[in-house]
Amino acid sequence: MWLNAKWFFWVIILLCIVLLAVPIFVRHNYSAGLFIGEESYRSLRIANEIKTGGDTANDELSYGGRVFLEESFWFYILSFNPKVLAMYLPAVFGLLSFILFYFILDYIKPSVKGISSLLLVISPVYIYLFSTATKYAAAAFFILLGVYLYIKDKKIFSHICFFSAGLFSVFSLLAVSTVFFLKGLRKRAFWDFVYTFAGFFILFFYYFKGVFAYGFPAVLFIIKEFTYTDFFSRLFFVFGANSGIGFFFFVLALIGAYSMFKERYFYVFVYFIFAVLLFISYYTGFLLPYLLFAFAFYAGRGFMVLLDHEWRSGMFKFLTLLVVCSGLLFNLFVFVNGIGGFYPNSEYSGAIDFLDGINSDDTVFSDYKNGEIIAYAGKKNFMDTRFAYAPGVLERAEAYDGIFSSRSYEKSELLMDKYNIKYILIDERMKNEFFEHGEDGLLFLLKNSPLRFSLVYSNSKIEIWERI
Repeated sequence: MWLNAKWFFWVIILLCIVLLAVPIFVRHNYSAGLFIGEESYRSLRIANEIKTGGDTANDELSYGGRVFLEESFWFYILSFNPKVLAMYLPAVFGLLSFILFYFILDYIKPSVKGISSLLLVISPVYIYLFSTATKYAAAAFFILLGVYLYIKDKKIFSHICFFSAGLFSVFSLLAVSTVFFLKGLRKRAFWDFVYTFAGFFILFFYYFKGVFAYGFPAVLFIIKEFTYTDFFSRLFFVFGANSGIGFFFFVLALIGAYSMFKERYFYVFVYFIFAVLLFISYYTGFLLPYLLFAFAFYAGRGFMVLLDHEWRSGMFKFLTLLVVCSGLLFNLFVFVNGIGGFYPNSEYSGAIDFLDGINSDDTVFSDYKNGEIIAYAGKKNFMDTRFAYAPGVLERAEAYDGIFSSRSYEKSELLMDKYNIKYILIDERMKNEFFEHGEDGLLFLLKNSPLRFSLVYSNSKIEIWERI
């Protein structure tokens, strides 16, 4: 079939290169050269800190100062040339990951290697993952390389690759060891599990030995309210969402899983695993990109089922495939069209420069999702998206809500004094999310207390206020 022809492989490679190059081109030329995502700016900040010989044992800008416990290998690699490597290295990992994925499928399921690889590279999650300077891009590549070497019976080299993945993400190695444990239960052979789990233990002790001094964190992440509407819209129904796999992609994956396991009803177990992992990914965004490769495999299988099935009506088959293909392509088109506006958009460039120019050690208050941008600008943030080992994180979360919601200056002043808050950054997203009724809460105080707050920077999307 032409989908599995050699020439089609080269077509997908060309498409892959183009799709991975688009974010680089668009962000450089139309988004003030800004990187995509807060994770990219955290990587840049820590890489620059390492390059300049700074202290990485403590993060002085996150929550105004906290212990640094994390895999650091990714930051050391970027430190050789932070901006250049952060821009291009993820795309290189993306291209190599696609090639490995294709050849893995060529070995385990040749009939779907073409369509599954195509579905992978046109997925917004794939493009987003390999367009951001995140350690998970490197970890995904080494896991795929390890899998490829393992199925080629080069087990020593495969375990070296799995260990290398753990250098970037220890818990990725834990996931690999879990798979080997389940495999061992079925085949009564546990050596692969022993090797990978030993690697996990070694790396965990090396990177997180501080756990023995500080204890386990009281909070890993703050549980946000779960709603089915938000869950399904983020993961499935929002066209072009960088965090979701897309409705048609998901449905194809379900069809593919059903077609492979319906004989023994094993697909029910697969569906259950899908549901659990997707639920977890609602709270831990890094998990979904890893799931993408499994979904791409099953989605390719599902597409081939629709294509090869003997339909009673040729016209209905044509219309079904047309709708599915149109949905997948539309999802890709909307995603690519929105790259220029991904967070942080061009309006943040001036705000970052302004904060960077302030000679102050005071704290900048904003939505915790802006915490890494504030820290990248060299200023202490009040909160960011990393809650483990954050000092007084639950108390800060309570103060965070109090500052946003209170119209009492006396109450807000006590909280701002306690946390040494000097500047407040408000962006358009915050206005829509926190101030639904216009100028209420903190926004009311900012605009109606001219003797206490001064607007020191503004553009069409962002305002920075200073406490007088």
